[in-house]
Amino acid sequence: MPELLADCLYEIFKYLRNDDKDDRKSLNTCIFVSRLWCKNAIPLFWACPWNDGGTFVYKPTIIKTILSCLSNESRQTLLSNDIATSYLTSHRQPLFNYISYCQILASWIIDGMIHVILSNDQNQDQNRLNDLALGYRANILEHELYKLYMSKASSISRLLDLPDFPMMYMPGARLCLSYLSDLDCSTEDSARYFFCLAEFCRKIQRLRVYPCEEDNQGLATLITLQHRLIHLDLGTDNGEMVEKLIHIGDALTSQAQSLTYIKVYNNLYFSTEHLSSFTFLKVLKIYVTSEIPRKFWLCNMVLPHLEVLDVFRDEFTPFRFYKCLIDHSSSKFRRIYWNRLLATPPDNKEIQDFIRIISRSSNFLNFVTIWYSDDIIEDFAQLLSICTNLIGIKICAKDLIDDNNNDNIMINAENILKVIVDKAPKNFSILNFDGNWSFSFHDIESFFENWKYRILSKSGLRPLSLFISDDCEFSWGLSVNDLINKYVDENVLKCFRIAEFLDLEDKEFISVIDF
Repeated sequence: MPELLADCLYEIFKYLRNDDKDDRKSLNTCIFVSRLWCKNAIPLFWACPWNDGGTFVYKPTIIKTILSCLSNESRQTLLSNDIATSYLTSHRQPLFNYISYCQILASWIIDGMIHVILSNDQNQDQNRLNDLALGYRANILEHELYKLYMSKASSISRLLDLPDFPMMYMPGARLCLSYLSDLDCSTEDSARYFFCLAEFCRKIQRLRVYPCEEDNQGLATLITLQHRLIHLDLGTDNGEMVEKLIHIGDALTSQAQSLTYIKVYNNLYFSTEHLSSFTFLKVLKIYVTSEIPRKFWLCNMVLPHLEVLDVFRDEFTPFRFYKCLIDHSSSKFRRIYWNRLLATPPDNKEIQDFIRIISRSSNFLNFVTIWYSDDIIEDFAQLLSICTNLIGIKICAKDLIDDNNNDNIMINAENILKVIVDKAPKNFSILNFDGNWSFSFHDIESFFENWKYRILSKSGLRPLSLFISDDCEFSWGLSVNDLINKYVDENVLKCFRIAEFLDLEDKEFISVIDF
């Protein structure tokens, strides 16, 4: 029975180890309830003791507890160099091997501890400690802290960067890092560093490379030797085209049977031929600021398991190339999302063809981006009718040009608002208008009233999150704020924003839309 209670407590406490500040505080409080609660809460709290609701805070009490885990030899090394004396003079044997529970490590975590410890030392004796001594003592402290983690942290699962310090040569590093499953690194890191890690790190499942600008053979070797790489995130702040990473691309194809998530930022980094080999891919997120070489490969690419396609930016690839990719791939898409594209659907036939293609995923589709003109309103209404699991939609006004003055023609939103309120499935709750839309006060008020009626009716609807781009034209007058506030108070609107686009990576929005 006690074992069952302990297992139950542990499972409950696991829900408190997230980035919510109140949950982290509650988890810390659980430690002081009883021995049983303490025993089950301590491992979860110490997995990342710095996490204070999504921010990292270097609390002196945590630092003191970590230093209490040092070996006698390390303690004497620090004390003999006047390092952390105020933390080490009143030494007590720790109740737990706290370091053994730590699962996250980064050079900036170590640097944060060093800064707090040495700043405290500096305050204790400002006259005796000069800048040269500070650098010397920082080096000693860094060595002892890495030695502590490598020797006593039994399973570091997440490494948030590769430090300059050669920690993998320290006693215990092979065992400590052999359980690494989550790695953040850069192609600027030494190839030799990656070669060393490749000797014993074979369980990496999530890899984030930022910046990713060089074809690092050491990184390519590390990738090749992984048993099951699942999640890949490549990015750079360099907006210029990066030369294709041949070695890294070839290494990634060795993980084609396991890779299910790929996100690229600013460049594709590998060839479209490489991309076509990832046939088990479920999530593909693309943000490119330069032209994709040999982009015609997209037309013939088949990704049969693809469920999420997010095109955050691509101003070069024709719409039909992505349409062909969707057509040839899965019929179980959950999300198809575009931010603005330079190459939008050229005509209504292209839009109707796109609607026909995505209709095959009607039983699974949660969110989709659609281009619209009043000529395809029946196709749009049919799509809403059959997509019973649809939670949200982004509707882009098709570009229409006035032949007389070459100005954009605004599309009156009256017709589409009527269709949405009439056909929206019961779980529908996110609506985004993008482009040249025109909204009258009467039309939007009527829409909100009808939405309220459906919320109150047996068929039911959820409160709506409404996002409208700043290209839209409003004739709402000064009473717009009163109108919005009224329907927020009546729980018809969950939120209303003027937004350039929906950012699926926005933490404020991710809980609503990132299914």
